[in-house]
Amino acid sequence: MRLSMSIHLTNRIHTFLLLFLVLLTQPAFAENWITYYQIGNDQYAIDADSIRRTDALVKYRSGIVGMVASVVDMQADCTARTRGQMPDPRMNSTYVGTLGGEEVATVCKLADARPEAVAKALSNSPNIGPRKPELLKLEEVRHFCDGVMGSIGAGNLAGTMPQIQSHLSATPKRLKELNDALGSWYIATLVQLGDAQGSEFVKQDGFSNTLLRLTYIAKYERGATRWIFLFYKQSEGWGLIDVGSDANLQAVLEK
Repeated sequence: MRLSMSIHLTNRIHTFLLLFLVLLTQPAFAENWITYYQIGNDQYAIDADSIRRTDALVKYRSGIVGMVASVVDMQADCTARTRGQMPDPRMNSTYVGTLGGEEVATVCKLADARPEAVAKALSNSPNIGPRKPELLKLEEVRHFCDGVMGSIGAGNLAGTMPQIQSHLSATPKRLKELNDALGSWYIATLVQLGDAQGSEFVKQDGFSNTLLRLTYIAKYERGATRWIFLFYKQSEGWGLIDVGSDANLQAVLEK
């Protein structure tokens, strides 16, 4: 009898330890989990840090927020709009508005905004390497900013960064910080506001003949964000010294 109880207790301890180890190896739900769909109280999310893209194929983890056991490894084809649970190679079609369709749409947006996607675009840019930032004539400033906002309004962050880098007066550390900050902001914007739908010029103001600021809005399905470009007048032209974005649309309306 005692032997039977001992074996039973040992088995229960063994089961508990296995479960504990499984939980330790599962990811926690934190800020890097992006919610994309909700059914009742269940929120479905994607682990943004797990995303890895090879051409059209994206590998990632998804699950229900708060349910560690629901986390699974997935893959999606951003061209065919299909997805499947790994390691099964089979892929299933998805449809707009459904859980599967929203999962594929969201993970493909996130994959486009991953730091490595931006880094790849930068590494392919002829402007990379030791160089003197390009200066602009006054009449060229607006044209340059319109071009950058054209990329942003098209949802093309990877194309935006080389444009900014070619003109921004900044250290390599500052450029990296800017890449990371804009990448994170871009991800949050796409998830919260939907697809990019163009941009609009708001105003241009300045101080004396020294500082020049141009303000734009980038438009999305469910809202907009503010973009600001700041230029400083150097002896040979206008140099971009700062660029940033936020959700302060009230400031756009202020004179």
